[in-house]
Amino acid sequence: MSKKIYILILLLPILIIACSRSSDYLTINNTKVNLIDVLSSDEETYLGLSFRESICENCGMLFEFNEKSQKTFVMRDMMFSLDIIWIDDDVVIKIDEKLPPEGHEVSNYYSSERAITRVLEVNGGFTSENDIKVGDKIIFNILKDESR
Repeated sequence: MSKKIYILILLLPILIIACSRSSDYLTINNTKVNLIDVLSSDEETYLGLSFRESICENCGMLFEFNEKSQKTFVMRDMMFSLDIIWIDDDVVIKIDEKLPPEGHEVSNYYSSERAITRVLEVNGGFTSENDIKVGDKIIFNILKDESR
């Protein structure tokens, strides 16, 4: 067996895992949002994007909830501005734009104002730059992961 094929065989599992993790995305108003993570546990949701310096331009973090309910988010320990897109099933129901980062002591609370199934966090200004608005339908392309 040639050396190149042997190296490819060794690297193939790593490439498959890396590509499958980064292949989750969704589309809103013909805009693709690459999902850096899909969170579902209370612990993951509490931390969210806190302590990160940034995310890529067309990236976001998706929060999925086991039960449909009203949710409240904060900008605790955030280092950059966010837009929060509140989602009921597959439709945008509310958008909070350009929310300023806060330190550990939180003074601002952002609410879905009604029961929802998901939240998408993207860079501040992303929704207006991409003409995303209330009523837009979302198409999800998320691989099922039993550990979620």
